[in-house]
Amino acid sequence: MKGKQLCGIALASVLILSGCSSTVQENGKDVLASIDGKNVLADDVYTSLSSSKSGQTALFNYVLEKLVNEKFPINDDMKENASQIVENIEANYKSQYGDEAQTQLESALASGGYKDIEAYEESLIQSLQYSEFVKKYVKDNFDKVYDDYYKQESPRIMSIIKVAMNDVENPTNEEKEKLKEIQNLLKTAQKNNIPIAFHDVEHETQLKFMKENGISICEFPLNFDIAKKAHEQGFYNLVGAPNIMKNGSHNKNVSALDLIKAGYAHIICSDYYTPALLQSIFIIAQNANIPLYEAVKFSTLNPAIALGIQGEYGSIATGKRADIIIVSNDETIPRVCKVMVNGKVKIELNYG
Repeated sequence: MKGKQLCGIALASVLILSGCSSTVQENGKDVLASIDGKNVLADDVYTSLSSSKSGQTALFNYVLEKLVNEKFPINDDMKENASQIVENIEANYKSQYGDEAQTQLESALASGGYKDIEAYEESLIQSLQYSEFVKKYVKDNFDKVYDDYYKQESPRIMSIIKVAMNDVENPTNEEKEKLKEIQNLLKTAQKNNIPIAFHDVEHETQLKFMKENGISICEFPLNFDIAKKAHEQGFYNLVGAPNIMKNGSHNKNVSALDLIKAGYAHIICSDYYTPALLQSIFIIAQNANIPLYEAVKFSTLNPAIALGIQGEYGSIATGKRADIIIVSNDETIPRVCKVMVNGKVKIELNYG
């Protein structure tokens, strides 16, 4: 293909991906450009783009970005969450490196491909947008997503049960029937040694219900007092990693780091921002006076124990699955360098 034709297709590709529309047509087809008197048609550019892997990727990313921006526009909550995460990162670097904090942070950002902290904050906001997109898609297409995932991964089966009453002390007959149905399901889970979690716990009435029905995981205790009581009653308290990164809840609930320092939290999960899980481990080690090897247990051994699978997962030991990630934290943001699945290296990353 001649150079001019290549340049024309490249220019037309930019036009079509930027959303520019054409007012000129040839045989009912949109014309994007004209090179040496020959028209470049939108249909031809699309066919050219979609015929290569790089072109398919460009088209997919463009459509996805347009869809996410249209359906889940950036809002104040996203901006506030991202800003708080950045503030916490800067505070952690200041605490760890003192006068060298800015230099170390800039080096870490450059290693991660970010021009500056503002660019990193923009990427956080975009991640929160995509998170909302994924949650909405999964909610609307749960059966299909579950079936596809189950066929590929054959995971353990998990059920989400919601108990909602207008008056806990005086449930209606319909609410009583639903509660009875749920309690029967919980009894089945107990008989089959299936761990159950209860979400957003804030009242002792909920702890009582959990104890009576064999629920062992307190997923997100909402205040310090209920977390303390749950801990004392033998529940596993689970908190969110973004809460740790921000040093506070975006819903103004109890600080996860405060619970960890007090010994009332046992497990961390990624919650709404997956990258927070890895970084929160190092924040715990830095700010909660807990050795790193103990901080790691919040996302490995402790959840394995809560799920009753510690014989196979959760720590490096003879006879267990060797699912391991190697992480670098050499004066930068923690980064995954190597991923091993069942003892075999699947991914190796070189950040240069």
